[in-house]
Amino acid sequence: MFTIILIVIIFILFFYILGSNSTSSTNRKSNKNNNVNYSENDNDAYSKYFEVTNLRPKFKDYYGRNIDYPKYNDKYNTGTEFKLRQLLLLVWFSRTKKGRLVTTSIPQYFYYDYNINGNKLLQHFIARGWIIEDDKRYILSDEGRKVAKQYAALWELHRNNQFPFCLDEDYPNWNDGDLLKEYYKKEINYLKAEINYTKKIITFYEKTSSFFTSKEEQEHEIQAEKADIERLTNQINKDQDKISLEVQY
Repeated sequence: MFTIILIVIIFILFFYILGSNSTSSTNRKSNKNNNVNYSENDNDAYSKYFEVTNLRPKFKDYYGRNIDYPKYNDKYNTGTEFKLRQLLLLVWFSRTKKGRLVTTSIPQYFYYDYNINGNKLLQHFIARGWIIEDDKRYILSDEGRKVAKQYAALWELHRNNQFPFCLDEDYPNWNDGDLLKEYYKKEINYLKAEINYTKKIITFYEKTSSFFTSKEEQEHEIQAEKADIERLTNQINKDQDKISLEVQY
């Protein structure tokens, strides 16, 4: 009798273990399938995101140049021994009525942006007779003022960092600021394209909640993009005002 009971118990344990393994296997398979589906959805969201970001307008398509376009190329013939980027320093000295104190430091951007040793170039201007020292100030001679006035537009090209101006290419086309207006028009077209692109990003965000870790993150990103549209719109209005009022900056 004991032997029969033992056999029954072993038989019951065998089927119990078999059933448990089957259930465990089924659960693992189910979890694996769920993970695969999640990954596929996640990849699909990112794929759509990159598809939208590829639509972003390219700066060069609107300006004809990249944002890091060279500030000079030394191709313009000034008719002197100096290049346009060097004459920009003469213009800088001319921008004060009383002259600049001899102790005034020449801005570092002349070195970093235009590869100019300011103090060395100053000595060349002095030797040329364009700059003279008077009462501890550097002032321009009559000839120096004449040259600085001729190339005064270099200062406008230099200080408009929002546009990729090149001294040598753009100085001949400055035309009393008309070139600047053309660049404002280019910027308006570029910003309008940026707004259209941003609207596409917002639409993607609104329709693809799986792209975010939470509803709060989704809403935050949507509002950030809407704020960007407002910023771009304000800049367009400013550019239009500058064109209509013929203001030069």
